[in-house]
Amino acid sequence: MTVMIRDTETAAAVSFIQKVFEEEEHLGFNDKASASFLSFLEEHGNDLSWLGAYLGDRLISVLGYDPETYHLSLLFTDRAHQRHGAAAALVKELIEQAEEEGVQRVSVNALEQAVPFYEKIGFEREGDGIIASDMKMRLMEYRTGERNLGRKVKVIIDHPYGSFHPFLPDVMYQCNFGYTEESLHHKDLQEAYVYGPEEPLEEFTGTVIAIIYHRDEERTRWIVSSAAVFNEEAVRNAVLETEQDYEIRISWLKQK
Repeated sequence: MTVMIRDTETAAAVSFIQKVFEEEEHLGFNDKASASFLSFLEEHGNDLSWLGAYLGDRLISVLGYDPETYHLSLLFTDRAHQRHGAAAALVKELIEQAEEEGVQRVSVNALEQAVPFYEKIGFEREGDGIIASDMKMRLMEYRTGERNLGRKVKVIIDHPYGSFHPFLPDVMYQCNFGYTEESLHHKDLQEAYVYGPEEPLEEFTGTVIAIIYHRDEERTRWIVSSAAVFNEEAVRNAVLETEQDYEIRISWLKQK
């Protein structure tokens, strides 16, 4: 089955979902879950951007996401075309768009029964599952930022090694800290630690060896080094004190 993926108008997407929802007897949701879902669709449908999968002129699957955060909110396929790849094609298109826009991750609160579907695409589980409106869900993320691992970048230092943190009392930077030069041309600065040199620097060019993800935040911080081989625990310890206000997860460059 060959489908075409394209942007879809909100009205068409909402109408499609409502039809699927009614024809499939509320998709097995109980009354509370059904009411919560329909309320969300009515209140937030216009806030989402929509992608549609089309078989000819027929809409067979839709995906709704927040265009600011790339959080995937809704994904529906009609019964006749389930398990034929339309939904996966939509999610992969969203990931490709996020990568092109420089977005660091795509997230979704997946229903428990949908977790294997997202894992097959490359999403990973984050934290414990939650229950909302009698629906069991789990936060999952696809970390698009990992494509930057191994990338060579220039870091402009604005918090040198040994300087005090501006907001954490008595905390000193154990690494030079700043932002990548190329991010000066973007809406948001890409922050970065420089691991290795134990002296104040003004700038540094090296390779991205790790990416720090903050739970519930869109931004990331890169760790840049000239070291071809590094000890992950030593690198983590060098940034841990200045990252103490965040719940973090680190993705590492694979070492040869």
